[in-house]
Amino acid sequence: YIEKNFRSSTSDEFKFRVLSSNENKWRENYGQEVKAWVNSNLSIWLKDKPKWFTDTEKACIPDWIVDDHSLLTKLRNAKVEELRATKRRGSMSQSKSRSTSRS
Repeated sequence: YIEKNFRSSTSDEFKFRVLSSNENKWRENYGQEVKAWVNSNLSIWLKDKPKWFTDTEKACIPDWIVDDHSLLTKLRNAKVEELRATKRRGSMSQSKSRSTSRS
């Protein structure tokens, strides 16, 4: 479903949703396609600042996707880093609860 929507949509806002989904579900199969798409559009989004491109969305972009270090620096502000840290803590607590429930 996510892959189909990413590949068929013409809306950047809609395509961007792939980045807020579980990275393990898309990275291996079409991660390079997502990476190429982000890299071809990131400078435009940072310049034009579309309404949908909020700090929450910026925090969804993994570092490995951004090829241009200067763009990555522009992408990462204090609020974005805080959101990324919160997201990582949430992922870690979910992993712990899953492993605890298996015991």
